[in-house]
This record gives sequence, structure tokens and C-alpha cells, in this order.
Amino acid sequence: MSWISCRTWPCAPETPVREVLKRMHELRIGSMIIAAADGVPLGIFTTLDVLERVALPQTDVGAPISGLMSSNVVALDLS
Repeated sequence: MSWISCRTWPCAPETPVREVLKRMHELRIGSMIIAAADGVPLGIFTTLDVLERVALPQTDVGAPISGLMSSNVVALDLS
């Protein structure tokens, strides 16, 4: 079986939305994983979330990303 592998870019739940957007832009990535201190994924924030949860409702970009992330993520352990 073959898996496509890519690097993930995590951030802490308390990270301000502004910093997440800046990092996504700098890295030219379409999503950011929000992870607990132990690395367990808590949620994901995508470019679609930028439109639906930040731009259109004019959300404060100083707010923590945890309030805007999609939660209930499922992670696969490939080890």
C-alpha cells in the first residue's frame, strides 16, 4: 500500500487568527492543524474557513484560532 505523505504545520489553540493567516500565507499552505501541547490534533483551519468564518462575518483576527477551527478531526497513525 502506498501513502502520500506531506508535512503538517501545527499551531496552538490560543494562537491569534492573524498569526495563523500570516503563517499560512508565508508557507503557501491551504490548512493549519490546531494541536494540543502534546501534539494531539484538536482541529483544522482551512482557506475555506478564512472566507466563511473570518472575512464574510468580519471576525476579529486577534481572536484565538480555537474559536474558528473545525473540530472533531480524525487522525490516522501510520506508524
